[in-house]
Amino acid sequence: MPRIMKSRRMLFNEEVEGPKMGLAMICDLEGFSGLLAQADVQSYVARFLNRIFKYVNINIYGGTPYWLDDKSRLPALLKPVHVKFLGDGLLHLWVPPHGCRDFDQDFVTELMNRMWNFKTFFEASIRRCSDDVPLLELPKRIRFGFAKGSVFELTRRDNGHREYIGFCINLAARLQKYCPEIGLIASARLDLPKKILKQNRYQKLIATRLRGFPKEIVFVDSNDLTELDTKTKQSLFEELGS
Repeated sequence: MPRIMKSRRMLFNEEVEGPKMGLAMICDLEGFSGLLAQADVQSYVARFLNRIFKYVNINIYGGTPYWLDDKSRLPALLKPVHVKFLGDGLLHLWVPPHGCRDFDQDFVTELMNRMWNFKTFFEASIRRCSDDVPLLELPKRIRFGFAKGSVFELTRRDNGHREYIGFCINLAARLQKYCPEIGLIASARLDLPKKILKQNRYQKLIATRLRGFPKEIVFVDSNDLTELDTKTKQSLFEELGS
């Protein structure tokens, strides 16, 4: 006898809103699996994640960046419309303020700079966590990927919560893991002009081996690139025009 399949409830409403301009930022804790591999960590995992994601939020919602020598309070930035936990990281998604077609370049630059500072001095966050999370194998690095592009909004039928899909979300996910030694890579689709890139030490390169994507022009910090070993640099990046 054939098996009779019961109809399943649809997860999303089939009306899709969009497209909207979106800015996706994905952060990922490198080495999180090492934390989970330790014995009896269930008591500490949530505590650790809460601490780290609280520190990420200081860069967005404002607060004191204790990891910097200059501990003056950071003002709040544009709030994201969507935040999603990804298991060992977070997706933040922004859309432009009401009445605007695109993002202010100063906002994009400030967001990138704050996250660059955070990832560069991430060891200070780990030290701050260690008093409450007495484990040896804590993640040593946090990585960030940024991309901008069209996003579409889906609405869950069960609770009305919004989810988003779009090329830029997938691209940001690939960029955050592309070159772990650099730790922050942004797609050039963020449309920052040469003057801003130069003032903030970002350099344009071509990412040549991005999984699932063609070659992508990206922004990386010039100091991070200088510290990257030559073999890795030549394997993963090309100069523009070469």
